[in-house]
Amino acid sequence: MSYEIPVFLQESHRSNLVTSLSNLVARKIASVRRILCATPQYFQQWGMPKTPEDLEKHNCLDCALSVEQGYWRFSRPTGRIKVPISGTLRINDNDALAQAALHGLGIALLPTYTIGMELQKGRLQMALPEYLSVERHIYACYLPSRHLPIKIRAFINFLAEYVGDIPYWDQSLK
Repeated sequence: MSYEIPVFLQESHRSNLVTSLSNLVARKIASVRRILCATPQYFQQWGMPKTPEDLEKHNCLDCALSVEQGYWRFSRPTGRIKVPISGTLRINDNDALAQAALHGLGIALLPTYTIGMELQKGRLQMALPEYLSVERHIYACYLPSRHLPIKIRAFINFLAEYVGDIPYWDQSLK
């Protein structure tokens, strides 16, 4: 008898994942670092924000899939902060949002797995690096089973090992 157990990857806050997928097993594969970024030309024209509150003066490109549209959350030494943002673009795809930022349309809060190469090449520049966005993770999710098929276990172990403790897309970033 042969059967397959579906596995999918989900980027989420742990609390969102637990409530929405409570009947699944979720194994953390990687942490997702999201950073504020825009082109050097955008910052030259509009200035580099010094604090999250300065984002009110900028065209913020927002992800329509975020938990709270119109707000970005950050952690700082004194605690968490929720900053209202506004802009001319709200879209539900990180790659499209990255392209908009690359074309100088504004500042975006994007995962480094999407924009890591653009940061390394200097096409995008980081803003407010001392303010961390709320932590997210990538999970491999699968149905619970007393005897998880070896192919599934091997695949999930491969993903976790391949990505590593510090995801490969973050290793060259400061």
